[in-house]
Amino acid sequence: MSRFKLWRRELLRAIFISIASGMIGSMFGATLEGLLLGLLSVLVVWAVHLYRIQAWLHSPNVDPPEGWGIWGNLSDNIYALQRRNREAQWRLESALDYLQDSLASMRDGWMIIDPRGNIAWSNHSARGLLGVRFPEDRGQPLVNLVRNPQFAEYFAAGEYQQPLRIDLGGDVETRLQFEISLFGLGDRLLL
Repeated sequence: MSRFKLWRRELLRAIFISIASGMIGSMFGATLEGLLLGLLSVLVVWAVHLYRIQAWLHSPNVDPPEGWGIWGNLSDNIYALQRRNREAQWRLESALDYLQDSLASMRDGWMIIDPRGNIAWSNHSARGLLGVRFPEDRGQPLVNLVRNPQFAEYFAAGEYQQPLRIDLGGDVETRLQFEISLFGLGDRLLL
C-alpha cells in the first residue's frame, strides 16, 4: 500500500474516532467533551506506538514492535533499513579483514599510520624489519619506534614523491627502502 494511502487511512481513522466520540458525547449533552476525549484517545494510541518504536530502536537485536497501519509500516521500514545496514557493515568488515589478511601475508612490511603519526596497523613483516610489535605498539608514535634520523626527517617532511633508502650497515649489510602514500583524512600507508 502506498504511503499516501496509509497516511490517509490513519487520518480518516482519527477523524472517525473523534466524530464518533463527539456523537456519543452529544447523547449525554457533552459533544465538545466527547470530541476532545476521542482526539485524546487517538493521541494516546499514537504516543504508545511512538514510545514502542523508540524503545525498540534503543534495544539492539530485538524484533520490531507489532503495529498496524502507518505504525506497522514505519516499524517494517526501519527494520529493513537496519538489516541492510547490518549486511553492509558485515560486507565492509569482511573486505577489511580480507585486505588485512592479504597485507599480513606479504614479505614487504606494511603499516598504516594515523594523522598524528601513530601506528594504527602493521603486518608481520614490518615487525621483523623494523622491530615494531603489533598490536602492542598500536597508538605509539612511529618515529619513537623507528629510531633513525634519516627516517624521522623523511617522515616529518611529508614529501613522499621519492622513496627513502637507508643503509643500516652492521655485520650483514641491510638496506631498507621506505615508500609512503597518503590516503583518507591524513592517514599514511608505509611500505
